[in-house]
Amino acid sequence: MTIFRITLLSLLTSLALMLVGCAGSGVSSRVAETTPQALPQSPAKVILKLAVTDIPDGTGVGAIQVSLQLPAGVTPNSYSGNDASASVLASGSASGALAASPYNSATGILTPAVVSATGFKAGEFLTISCKVAPGTIITTASFPAYARIVQIYDSKPAPARITGASCPVTVILQ
Repeated sequence: MTIFRITLLSLLTSLALMLVGCAGSGVSSRVAETTPQALPQSPAKVILKLAVTDIPDGTGVGAIQVSLQLPAGVTPNSYSGNDASASVLASGSASGALAASPYNSATGILTPAVVSATGFKAGEFLTISCKVAPGTIITTASFPAYARIVQIYDSKPAPARITGASCPVTVILQ
């Protein structure tokens, strides 16, 4: 039995030495090194561009109010109490129109409205500036693809409700 143990021990030692000796033969015995990945950087600002689509040809929008849920950690850039009007701007086809926006900080719901005496066409009508709280991780997918239209009226002398309109949201992270 002793000879068997010595032979087995010699064989295992030889095998171990052969494996160690192969390390320089082009076969890598090192564990692959990995490059450390940076933690995701959160943007400091978010710009939301709202558009109105699917309105009848030749119809001008005289007034529109939408409702938009902001993700946790995102607030209008400037607001006081429930007024976030300083963070909204009529833009695109509604440039020059009046824009205002209530904001409920408890729920994160922004309900901006745009009113135009002359009406505006389909397309971008509102820009909303938001800020992101430090440590908040967001992506464009954190925001809704569409704002809910609360009410929308045409610009005729006797305004009528417009039906079937949509309000897509474009998200720009900065």
